[in-house]
Amino acid sequence: MKATKEGLAKHLVSSSDIEKQLLAQGVPAIVRTPDKMEVPILTAGAVKSCKIMYDSARLRGGIPQSKGYGFVEFHHHAHALACLRELDNNIEYHADAAGGKTQV
Repeated sequence: MKATKEGLAKHLVSSSDIEKQLLAQGVPAIVRTPDKMEVPILTAGAVKSCKIMYDSARLRGGIPQSKGYGFVEFHHHAHALACLRELDNNIEYHADAAGGKTQV
């Protein structure tokens, strides 16, 4: 949630991104009203699911170790885009990714 919140605060997602998404989904222009093109407010339930990939061959104290990647599914495309744009090549999150606790 931290990266998503920061990405939204920095306005890394705009209404034009929402319009492009709706256009790609085939939503007719008449339905793409200004209220539907606003970036949704970030709430506590923004993340639909989160999965960390583990390597069962690499054990530490009998516990499988992370493969170093995972998957996050968001309820809104805009939130996923804000998170992606905030994390992309951002050195500020390096320490979290290298073994700390990261909140997407």
